[in-house]
Amino acid sequence: MARTQRIFNRSLYIRTVLQLTMVILAVFLVLGLVNYSIVSKLTLRQQADKLLNAAQAISSTVAINLDDYGDIDNRQVSSYVNFSARSTGALVWIINYQGEIIMQTGIPASVINQLELSERGFYQLDDDHRIGRRAGTSGISQTGDFDGLFEKTNEYWLSASYPIPSGNLGYRGEIQFHYAQKTPSFANFLTTSGLIMSFVIAFAFALLFNGILSRNITRPIQLLSEAADKVARGDLTARVQPITSERSDNRTLFHSFITDDLTVLVQTMNDMIDKLANQERDRKDFISSVSHDLRTPITSIRGFVEGMLDGTIPEDKYGHYLEIVKQEVLRLQTLINTMFEGSVMESEKSLNQTVFDINQVIREDIIGLESLLST
Repeated sequence: MARTQRIFNRSLYIRTVLQLTMVILAVFLVLGLVNYSIVSKLTLRQQADKLLNAAQAISSTVAINLDDYGDIDNRQVSSYVNFSARSTGALVWIINYQGEIIMQTGIPASVINQLELSERGFYQLDDDHRIGRRAGTSGISQTGDFDGLFEKTNEYWLSASYPIPSGNLGYRGEIQFHYAQKTPSFANFLTTSGLIMSFVIAFAFALLFNGILSRNITRPIQLLSEAADKVARGDLTARVQPITSERSDNRTLFHSFITDDLTVLVQTMNDMIDKLANQERDRKDFISSVSHDLRTPITSIRGFVEGMLDGTIPEDKYGHYLEIVKQEVLRLQTLINTMFEGSVMESEKSLNQTVFDINQVIREDIIGLESLLST
């Protein structure tokens, strides 16, 4: 039984620790996912701003060197565009008002297959992919496959477009930056963002707190289980040590908070054992009292009957002593009725109260004790 009790207590503590640990892991996982989502969106926004700023930076140079036919002859512009492409890691396309890509730093093969050539031999974008026309003067960015143009590249793209300044001449073209977004997986995000170390440290503190919390919860339950087992085996002296008495000098508000309900449970358990002990003591006292009260009339009846049988009591006195025996029998009946009423009272049923003559009771007791007094 003791071994089973120890196994139960140990398994209860382990189950509590494991359950709280799973909750902690779930919380950390949710926090990691939320942080991953926030950081990913912030990184994407910063990268989009970077591309727009780069497009804006070369827009004035492109505007100066773009002629009325939509061509650029200045080689310095090409060097400037290539430098911007290297610094941002993006593909740079210079598009004139006719939709021709007059200058570019690279076009994926799957995209080339979707583009048509203009009469002058340039790759040409349709109106749907010239997003700078609806960007106003502030530029525009979007994510995805650029309206299906980059769909076959199997990559996630960040595209930014800035219109070529034209004054009041209308749409002169635009500068597009296309960046193959390398969105890290959640696992890579954890390893590269320093969250792993933070998670390990925080998880260690959480486990320490978890162990302390579980101990404060399972220790009173263990004591309650041990006390209940002792009471079940008949030991009514068993008591559960009140939690408030353990290390009361070092007791903190935290311990008071987490053990308050358990303290009430422990006190209730002790009160229940006290009531059981009192009931057992009353039962023993009642049995002792009843045994004494039954012994006296039975002894009297036995004495009178034996006296009649062995001739000690003459026959002319039989009637007198039989009357005494009758009174003793009635006394036994009264005693049994009293015992019954006592059991009724314990069961909280209503009692049948009657008026009696105490002098008659004393008289009957003296008569019943006559055989004992004569000896």
